Amino acid sequence: MTLEDIGKEINIESLEKENLSLKSKIEGLRANNNSYLYSALCRFQAEMPIVQKNSSMYGKQKYASFADIVRVSRPILVKNGLSISQTFLGDILITRLCHSSGQFLESNIKLITPDIKDSKINILQEIGKAITYLKRYSYMSIVGIATDDDTDGN
Repeated sequence: MTLEDIGKEINIESLEKENLSLKSKIEGLRANNNSYLYSALCRFQAEMPIVQKNSSMYGKQKYASFADIVRVSRPILVKNGLSISQTFLGDILITRLCHSSGQFLESNIKLITPDIKDSKINILQEIGKAITYLKRYSYMSIVGIATDDDTDGN
């Protein structure tokens, strides 16, 4: 029996298709079964301290700045194989919590542009503030970060 005969008998093309199909199914299971991500997130939350509110705007209530939140959380995220990606698709802020396994969680929120009629106010600065605000809260919520006593609603 020659190799060609064995190839015809085994049908290599069919095996290659089946192999690709199985690989695809395995990747799908990995992507949809977030056990690695949730386990890493649990470890992250166990280590993550409460972020202190050190910033204030116009002398009003203090808040934790986005930079402080990232500075405190990033090393702990990375230690646990986690990262956060934030990008815009049109006017939608997409925040993605990624695990080194390829698993991820995603959060989407629509940017509402401020309706400003006062010509003395720079609309681009106001949009920038809104973007930073959304990024900060979306980042905190996807990983469960807390800041000391939340008084933003008061």
